[in-house]
Amino acid sequence: MRFTLTDENCFRCSICSESDSNTFFNLITQLAALGHDVEVFTLGSNRQDLLDAQALETRVCGVHYQVQPVWRSLLNSALAIPSRQPLQSVYSWQEELAQELARRVSCNEFDILHVEHLRGSRYGLFIKARFSTMPVVWDSVDCISHLFQQAASQSSGFFGEFMTRFELSRTRNAEGNLICSFDHVLVTSATDRNALLQLAPRRKEPVLFPYCPTV
Repeated sequence: MRFTLTDENCFRCSICSESDSNTFFNLITQLAALGHDVEVFTLGSNRQDLLDAQALETRVCGVHYQVQPVWRSLLNSALAIPSRQPLQSVYSWQEELAQELARRVSCNEFDILHVEHLRGSRYGLFIKARFSTMPVVWDSVDCISHLFQQAASQSSGFFGEFMTRFELSRTRNAEGNLICSFDHVLVTSATDRNALLQLAPRRKEPVLFPYCPTV
């Protein structure tokens, strides 16, 4: 089977041993080891990201790497402030990468698209809007709204107030719609699964998805 995977910056984060990115890296290597053709579309902001992308090329059929300077991610976030979009959902957005992915999908080169995290979800929506029959799996990893709620309740300072008044409501709305927008959703714990399902808007049917514990 031919897979394409997108991630907001899986290479740097996997080097930092963050759990969600390790899971993503393991998914890539395990799919490739099973004989699937895997291609990765991703971004990076420094030389180490580029080196990691080049190293990953030896394990998969191809890595499509685009440079995303930090200033551009910050600009994406600033432009989203007047909207209802969570800042994380636009932080890793790049039109060039999205167009390259769409070009490949239009040639019927992939059987399934896997998008990682809230930061990668916009790429899935972009493809789904243009190729409605393309199967898209959203790997949410965690329920970010649940994490934000915990952080806000445990903080009495500026961070907690900012999350509660600004980003939390945006993220709840986005995650509730995302679980109704794709063909399948992955999540790493029963707690996060239940938290996501509670966010589904009325009159919309969420995808029924199991949780996939991190190994």
